[in-house]
Amino acid sequence: LPLDVAFPQERNTTILDDSGAGLLLTKQSLKPLLPQFHGRVVNIDSDGPELISLCETGSITCRSSPNDLAYVMYTSGSTGKPKGVQVSHRAVVNFLHSVGQEPGFTPDDHMLAVTTISFDIAGLELFLPLSLGGITEIVSEETSADGFLLVEKLKSTKATFMQATPSRWQMLLDAGWEGAQQLMILSGGESLPLDLAHQLLDCGTQVWNFYGPTETTIYSTVKQVLPGAESVTIGRPIANTQIYILDRYGNITPIGIPGELYIGGEGLANGYLDQPNLTREKFVHNPFVDSTDALMYKTGDIARYRLDGELEFLGRSDHQVKVRGFRIELGEIENALLSHDAVHQAVVTTCTTEPGEGAAYLENRLVAYLILHQGYRMEVGELRTHVGNVLPEYMIPEFYIELAEIPLTPNGKIDRRALPAPDHSRPELEEGLVAPRNAIEKEISEIWAEVLKLEQIGVMDNFFDLGGHSLLATRVTSRMGKAFDIVLPLRVFFQNPTVEKLGQVVEAHRYVRETEFDSSDEGDGETIVI
Repeated sequence: LPLDVAFPQERNTTILDDSGAGLLLTKQSLKPLLPQFHGRVVNIDSDGPELISLCETGSITCRSSPNDLAYVMYTSGSTGKPKGVQVSHRAVVNFLHSVGQEPGFTPDDHMLAVTTISFDIAGLELFLPLSLGGITEIVSEETSADGFLLVEKLKSTKATFMQATPSRWQMLLDAGWEGAQQLMILSGGESLPLDLAHQLLDCGTQVWNFYGPTETTIYSTVKQVLPGAESVTIGRPIANTQIYILDRYGNITPIGIPGELYIGGEGLANGYLDQPNLTREKFVHNPFVDSTDALMYKTGDIARYRLDGELEFLGRSDHQVKVRGFRIELGEIENALLSHDAVHQAVVTTCTTEPGEGAAYLENRLVAYLILHQGYRMEVGELRTHVGNVLPEYMIPEFYIELAEIPLTPNGKIDRRALPAPDHSRPELEEGLVAPRNAIEKEISEIWAEVLKLEQIGVMDNFFDLGGHSLLATRVTSRMGKAFDIVLPLRVFFQNPTVEKLGQVVEAHRYVRETEFDSSDEGDGETIVI
């Protein structure tokens, strides 16, 4: 089990226990970060040479069959525990063969891999080039998370393919990316907005939109976005895949009528690891195939067929959401919040904020509505830290709203439509509101206010306690770069996440510019790189 340490220890412990892994691959430097593990631990940096010397040098005999597992991918679970999706070699090979045909990939192609391996769409980046003899160039985590560094990587590489979520493509555009003529642009993991698709069409040779849940192996449908498109559909099924749009009685809906999307075919996973009841609930009998063993996956997505035969995605039928490309069960976040001593009741939902100047991407942002136990007060920073100790960063709510009571429907269920929308007021933080004290702090505060959609920013406020995350940080660094003629790496922003500290960074480099360049220098007016 290669362990992605981006996940908190409690989540990793759950995955280790659930999977029954007997071997854990890590590095010596990461051992202190890992949860307790009773199996064999191999440090690939210190133990690697010795292990390699013990290996046989002859040809490897393949012992796997098509139905054997290729991997188990863990996704968010509504019960608060991740659930393992069992994906077979048959399913992976079918996906790779289909995508190798459309959009297509050749031994001459070069894939720039920017996705963490804890996200199933990374399978396309890693396995497709390997299966067809092409090149996979793996980008470091720091580069993939920093729009400016990724722009420079795209300028210096010979990559002909890159896959990313719409959020990451928007991050690149925010960082000033102007495109690469030879690049095939693949978008997946969440809905691709039409405005963003049109921008991307000017940035590469082609744009392709993919759709599919982890339970049906990475992607199940594909669509090339063409110039002049009036909408972005999820296209048609990939090879050996069947899509059904059914009403609540299990009947196929007429063309144009919405229903729940079911997926059958060779991409179907082998169910959930050690969760037979959930497997039976989600992987149901397929009555449209002449086989008693045929199954189809109940996605929970709402879609419809168009007259041209393409599929249009319309949203979810439950409380599962996509945020920055990651599939999230809101119940898992609610359980994490309820484990805090101060929280009596928690409801988590999403809101959509306007993209802001120069951006086409409408962002899904997590909102937590809380009823606190008597005697407690809202401490946003403490709540964010608590959730961050249990869940990955993308599952931490950005907004925290205290309520006296949760609105209910006449049937006694939570009325999510009646929950108040987040306002633009600054959250209650431990630090008091300190107004900007100079022109630099005022400029930075105004940039933060625009990006975070807040009316007030204190110079001592932590960007992430205000609801910020890495993609919003990239937008801030881009605007600060234009405002102050500097290149501000995301790493520097993370090290200085307050207006006061960023102001000191800008002031220091203004001093450097004033002392190293005078009006007679040829370099006067150049951008300063931090």
